[in-house]
Amino acid sequence: ALLDFSKALEIVDYNSFRTIGDIGYLRFDLKEYAASFEIFNKLEKGGVDIGVKYMKAISAYYLEEYEIAIQGFNNSILFHHNEGNWLGEEGETKACYYRANSKLKLNKYEEAIKDYDIVISRAYSPFYALAHYERGLAKKSLNKPFVSDFYKSCELGYGIACFVDSSKEVAIKLPKPTSVWKTSVK
Repeated sequence: ALLDFSKALEIVDYNSFRTIGDIGYLRFDLKEYAASFEIFNKLEKGGVDIGVKYMKAISAYYLEEYEIAIQGFNNSILFHHNEGNWLGEEGETKACYYRANSKLKLNKYEEAIKDYDIVISRAYSPFYALAHYERGLAKKSLNKPFVSDFYKSCELGYGIACFVDSSKEVAIKLPKPTSVWKTSVK
């Protein structure tokens, strides 16, 4: 597919924006994040395409360029939806999740917690269990109560939350999720 897109660009310049974007997606799928970032960075300049801004941000995230990723996610998350050019709720939730992870990696715990709160408030999110666990990590770093987030993550099926605390220094065995439910009712 990559060769076909490249050949299409050689033959005719028609709709080159979309073709170059497709090459960027392919590079990303091939885990060639530096190439993907370069492509979406060029496409973003002067443009308003939210998908391009998101792909630049997620490429930066995988390159561990967290400050650039945060800025990109900020540019791709539009909660006002005025332009009609937005990621949709699922896309915004995903962007909030990765923005929170970027903040967590940079020890911006309070900011990360706010983004995890957004992800958790959208219960359909595929990141629901992970967001609870990672919010727990941020809370633990701030010496705030965090165990309830680990319990919830465990209950939702994220295994590491059931057996190991966030520092990975002490192995702990949390109660079975059914026991947690019974305890919380009492």
